Amino acid sequence: MLWAWSLTFAATFLELPAPELFAPPGAQPVAVAIISVLGKSHLSQGTALSIVALLIDLGMMIIFSLLFRLLAPKGWRRLGANVL
Repeated sequence: MLWAWSLTFAATFLELPAPELFAPPGAQPVAVAIISVLGKSHLSQGTALSIVALLIDLGMMIIFSLLFRLLAPKGWRRLGANVL
């Protein structure tokens, strides 16, 4: 369940239409900020924002993985270990 949630988070973190619809007034989601910066032909700033966003995404997946290893019962951690 945790892997499904983290993969869904990773896939939808930079998805554009949903953040535009659900963002509070006056706030700019990450995906919208990246698109607006790239639209102004500031390629270095847009690339930097994209890399930071991907690092946030990767960091969240690492944190979830570590929390699972630390907090999950022993039986849950072995689940799926002998699949291959």
